[in-house]
Amino acid sequence: MPNKIAPGAASSLDPSRSMSWMGLHIVFLVLGLWGSLYLTYYGPVKKAYETDSLGAHHAAFELGSSIYGFVDEQLQYSVENANNIPFETLQSLTHFNWLQLKMTNKPVWLKFTLTDKTESEKTPEWIYFEFGFPIINQIEMFVFNEQGYSIHHSIAGDEVNAEAKELPLILPTFKLKPEKGQAHTVYFRIESDSFLATPFFITTTDQLLYVTNWQRSLITPFYGMILIMLFYNFFTYTFVRHKSYLYYFGHIVFLVLYQAVMDGFIHETLLKIGDVIYLRGPVVFAGFANICAMNFTRHLLDISPKQKWEYRVINVSIVILIVGLLLELFFHNWFSSMAMIAIYAINGLAIISVASRLALKGSRLAGYFLFAWATYPILSTAYGLTMMGVIEPNSLSAHAPRIGGILETIFLSVALGYRVEIMRRANLSLQKEINQKLEQEMLAISKGVESLAQGTLDYKLAINEGSMLEHVARDFQRLANALQKTEQERSVWLSDISHELRTPITVFKASIESIQDGVLEVNETTLARLHKEACRLEQLAHDLHELNICENGSFHFALKSINVAEVLAHEVEFFRPLFNEHDIKIHLHIRNAKAMVKADEKRLAQLFANLLNNTLRYTDAPGELHIHLAVAQHIVKIDWEDSAPGVNETDFPHLFDRLFRGDKSRARESGGSGLGLSICRAIAEAHLGTLEAAPSPLGGLTFSLRLPVDISPESK
Repeated sequence: MPNKIAPGAASSLDPSRSMSWMGLHIVFLVLGLWGSLYLTYYGPVKKAYETDSLGAHHAAFELGSSIYGFVDEQLQYSVENANNIPFETLQSLTHFNWLQLKMTNKPVWLKFTLTDKTESEKTPEWIYFEFGFPIINQIEMFVFNEQGYSIHHSIAGDEVNAEAKELPLILPTFKLKPEKGQAHTVYFRIESDSFLATPFFITTTDQLLYVTNWQRSLITPFYGMILIMLFYNFFTYTFVRHKSYLYYFGHIVFLVLYQAVMDGFIHETLLKIGDVIYLRGPVVFAGFANICAMNFTRHLLDISPKQKWEYRVINVSIVILIVGLLLELFFHNWFSSMAMIAIYAINGLAIISVASRLALKGSRLAGYFLFAWATYPILSTAYGLTMMGVIEPNSLSAHAPRIGGILETIFLSVALGYRVEIMRRANLSLQKEINQKLEQEMLAISKGVESLAQGTLDYKLAINEGSMLEHVARDFQRLANALQKTEQERSVWLSDISHELRTPITVFKASIESIQDGVLEVNETTLARLHKEACRLEQLAHDLHELNICENGSFHFALKSINVAEVLAHEVEFFRPLFNEHDIKIHLHIRNAKAMVKADEKRLAQLFANLLNNTLRYTDAPGELHIHLAVAQHIVKIDWEDSAPGVNETDFPHLFDRLFRGDKSRARESGGSGLGLSICRAIAEAHLGTLEAAPSPLGGLTFSLRLPVDISPESK
């Protein structure tokens, strides 16, 4: 499944904005192509590389026809015996040369002649010798006059301190003021672990400034375009928040750092960080750029463990890169550098193979990425082959890495833009599907609400597992069930109330009619019977009122810290004579004499009295009641256990319902209203406690009352 765009991003990626982004990509593509062409063909570049225009400035010196070279494999030559070096002709010599040396890590000697042609009335000009490759370790220049005397010695290179350099320039540069009219022999001793195929200028002062400005004008489009693309894609990232952008930034930044090292811009900074980073900077930056490229590939092309081959290739390549980097950092030598070059080549092939495989499977994005990615490796390979002397140097190969960097940055940005477009379309499609489902679910809920409003309380709403409104649908169904249950309870409540009122009213009516008809005399027995029924009506009305105000939260509680053990003991002793009359033994077991709770003493006594009355009314004689009180884990536990009779298992869930009776006729004979247990539970819950019922081991009922212990200072 495609990666999701960050919350809020989908709305910002509307079609018009997507088209504007594509237009920006086209603009940057045109600018990048212009920069690349400028590096390659326009300005002074083409002339400088393909002609000897630098020497056409009427220089007052004459160069020998050839430059000679020698690789000191045995390290046996120095300036003292330079005359004995068996030089071989390397190539013809002009004011601008591309030294076509083979790759080696041994010292290389160069030799050529230079003759001053200054007119008699003038002073010889300064002559400058500049190597166009900044990361040559060390270069020494020795100059001898016609008599064989040394007239000049200087040193340069990226491993040479700035104070020791003759000129504080990025590129290794030397200067010489020749002796007037003399022929000079110039020697260069070069030590480098890099390629030695490099530009070599021989210029005057004016020409040096010309070359320096020319080189800056060539480099500016590269860094300028990279910076523009980074800012542009960072702007895009603030909307999209896709992880591939982060790896894109990492890849480009390390690529620029690598090129900056190759251009000699950050040597001083690296030297301050440490010798290892200074010496291995190009390899380290190239390594991190490749690691970011591998992760960029994974996230851009959405490669998951399900794509076993592609996923494994990416992971193995990253591991090899990390191992190679560690070896290069801690055990660096010529072999490790060559190994890293091979690893980079393998890494590039791995990315190309993964992208090609996905493109063949029909991924258009993989095809775009493959085209974008291939630009830099191809052009960098061409540059490397040029530096190795395999390819003839020309205007394209001289700036191939910079051109490749610009094109890769822009093309990868286009691939990212296409990735965003894919996500945008997927999000819009998903949003449309979600909206349709949401509309259907809202319609079903609306229909349910309409049914409830019309009184159809048994409405059943279809609940789809995993839907967006699943919780809303379940809440609605709970509401409907609760309303249905409330309506059923209301109906039962009205039925029970009418049933409870019917008996005493019937007795009153029958007795009054009998008295009116003369059938029944008005005597003490008749009045006592009428009084009993009136008391029953009064008790029912009182209990209904108590239960109503308790459940509505309007019950008044005078809360204070009390010892519940004392309240319970007092109520038990008050009821003990009544229990003795009914032949029911009562046993009180108080394990903790001090059981402090925050409660209304009057209401708590009412709760105990109701429970004792319940046992007194319904327990068969002879019987018994055991009451246990204990304190554990900040809870006061009070358990009632009475003897038979018990209650049917089906009646336990309803024991605390209003007016519920398992045996209505027996309850009426006992004088109960059927509201006592409901009032007990309401009082317990008002004190943040609980009251539950269960079968008793003695054959009757067990009531379990739990109240929180009072831990306030008042209780102490």
